[in-house]
Amino acid sequence: MEDSPLKVLTVATAPYLDQWPGCGGLRRRVGVFQSNRHYLHNFLQSVFSCMDLRERQGCTLVVGGDGRFFNRTAMELVVQMAAANGVGRLIIGHHGIMSTPAISCLVRKYKAMGAIVLTAGPHPGGPHGDLGVKFNSANGGPAQETVINKIYQISRTLEEFTICPGLRVDLGALGRQEFDLENKFKPFTGEPQRRHDLYPGYMWSERKVWTSLIYFCFVCACLKRTSATVHRAGSTSVVFCDVILFCKSPRSHCMQ
Repeated sequence: MEDSPLKVLTVATAPYLDQWPGCGGLRRRVGVFQSNRHYLHNFLQSVFSCMDLRERQGCTLVVGGDGRFFNRTAMELVVQMAAANGVGRLIIGHHGIMSTPAISCLVRKYKAMGAIVLTAGPHPGGPHGDLGVKFNSANGGPAQETVINKIYQISRTLEEFTICPGLRVDLGALGRQEFDLENKFKPFTGEPQRRHDLYPGYMWSERKVWTSLIYFCFVCACLKRTSATVHRAGSTSVVFCDVILFCKSPRSHCMQ
């Protein structure tokens, strides 16, 4: 923990009128974030301001990205602004990298208020590529349309943002890192976590989903194929091909 409290600054800014996030988040060319003053700051502040102030104070958020160009710079900014806006605990991908499904799993595991995901999906990255910023809600999925609209309306009238520029979480060091901020009753905690540490819980939750889905499909297929004989290419593989792989002719498309 730092010896003296870190300063929290309130910085004047001017709003942008084009920060409509949509269900997939705000996606722009990297150059837009780099060349427009406080462009990313404004959008992040709009995200934090859309949260209820009482719920935001001391809450837990998850943040991670896909590792594309400008990801680390954006991640450091998210950390500084999250702490300044009252977030108590930030669970971060090791080196700032974490897949979207893993982020969703962590939100549910730690009952976080939501997540900030730095990804532009399948769109190309690099200095001339895209960067995306998306807010996920407490269920781990994309924010509802009402929340998206609120973020957009705030971004159109934003006049200031809050940041703690001296805060530096070591994204390469695993475990809890605590920082004292001025005017904060409790220290801010940043927790970088390795991706593969999440896999047992993540894979178990995914396994339950797929097991239920396959069982449901298997039952439905069996009810539909009551006249099928046991020796027909192995009933289990036939059902799997019919339902999961959508094979119209299991005998010709599956292994005999």
